[in-house]
Amino acid sequence: SSIEDLLNSQVPLKEVPMADDKKRLFIRKLKLCCIIFDFTIYNKDPIYQLAKEKKNTDLLELIEHISQSNHQLSDDCTPAMIQMIAANLFRSLPAPVYDDFDPEQDDPCYDPNW
Repeated sequence: SSIEDLLNSQVPLKEVPMADDKKRLFIRKLKLCCIIFDFTIYNKDPIYQLAKEKKNTDLLELIEHISQSNHQLSDDCTPAMIQMIAANLFRSLPAPVYDDFDPEQDDPCYDPNW
């Protein structure tokens, strides 16, 4: 998935009547939400900013769909959901700012993306 894929118009989940089509769109949106944006730099590119907003909108739509859904999610959705959660939560620690970093004496390094 790429930023261009994220920006391509997709219908909202609530406008999809067929359950199989809704499940496919749900999984597609989960995969698109695996795209990671760097919040440490300010990117003036309007397409980049629009893609970040689109991802946020899709994440909110996914949350709404899950919370308002009266049925359980299918097993097909689980791997995509875990992949999206992992991509957005688990990151490697940033390199220490000091060459002789001592966790007992030096302040910790926080990832600005958090």
